[in-house]
Amino acid sequence: MSKWKQRRDDLRRKQKRREERRSRMRPQDDMDSVLHHMIEAMEAGPMDEFPGICHPSLARPDMLKFGLGTFAQDEEPGRSKLRRLERHYRLGKLGFLPDVEHWAMEEFFWHGAPGDAWHPLEAFLQQAGDRFPSEAQQQLRRWKEAEMRVLEIGEVRDATVQLRPWDLRQARPAGVWFRAIDLSVSGVKLYRPHAGSLTLTYVAPWAPDEDLFCAMGYGMILAKEHSANLLMPQYLSDAHLACSRWPWKADSRSEREYLSEWRRREWQVWFEQRVAFPFQAVVLTTEGPSLETVVDIVRVPPDQARHMGIYFGVRCGGTKVAAGATAVFPLDMSTPHAATFAEYRAYRDLGGPPPGARLVAPMLGRSL
Repeated sequence: MSKWKQRRDDLRRKQKRREERRSRMRPQDDMDSVLHHMIEAMEAGPMDEFPGICHPSLARPDMLKFGLGTFAQDEEPGRSKLRRLERHYRLGKLGFLPDVEHWAMEEFFWHGAPGDAWHPLEAFLQQAGDRFPSEAQQQLRRWKEAEMRVLEIGEVRDATVQLRPWDLRQARPAGVWFRAIDLSVSGVKLYRPHAGSLTLTYVAPWAPDEDLFCAMGYGMILAKEHSANLLMPQYLSDAHLACSRWPWKADSRSEREYLSEWRRREWQVWFEQRVAFPFQAVVLTTEGPSLETVVDIVRVPPDQARHMGIYFGVRCGGTKVAAGATAVFPLDMSTPHAATFAEYRAYRDLGGPPPGARLVAPMLGRSL
């Protein structure tokens, strides 16, 4: 087999493993439901009105976002800057998340690229010339204040939706209700079937005198029982974190050197030296991601660990189950815990699953 063909096959295998892991982070039943309601809302047509506008030139802010997005991603220099940012997100510490490039695009629209003075919205306004008077420009610039937030969905009325902040870890409201317009194709119509569910989306001030906000049109909508799916994506609000890379992803040479070391490493001992228990983590279960407490490591003889992989004891309700190390995502990305588990996942992405685990069902979910 030629070196080129072997490298191509290796890249395909790694991509397949990444896509499999990303798919486990996506609650398919909920996403299918949201897609169905989105199609229904789109068939009902766009919003007839958007309250809070200060000038007739802003009558269709949804179309203004479309124009801004088209300008930012299709014309230079925005096109090249966006592609670069999407690549940074894809290769960054949160690159395992589904649709990470879409979140990079949304971040780019409102904040530009980290450390880059060029801003898509300012360039869009400059190109527009005198299309927008000063007060309209000032209102559009509020979009630069957009923040990614987890919100509970309330009632839809008067072309607005009620939203309030939600604390994912405590599973309770974290603020008061407020009204918002929405820049998606169907506007706030999309939210009508989802009262009581949660959304992760960017939100910016729109008409402060009317206490009115603007949901920026892209996000996730999930039932509360699937809220753990939002725990890791919410970190995408930190663009510097999303763009930062683990040291083994610095370049191909670093990847080869780490892989060589990983193949010699006694992973069970390595974990025991670096992980302190208990800690909270997103754990991939057979039902999807779940917020759980990791309490210990499943200690086995070294030969068995090399043959079957590394597993951890996870407290799920009143039951302790075993979870594979690749299925554990510590919540705090700034701790050594996160780097420890990320390094093991990278090893499995490059080196493949342990030999004994290829022929048996995963231990995840088995009682200890």
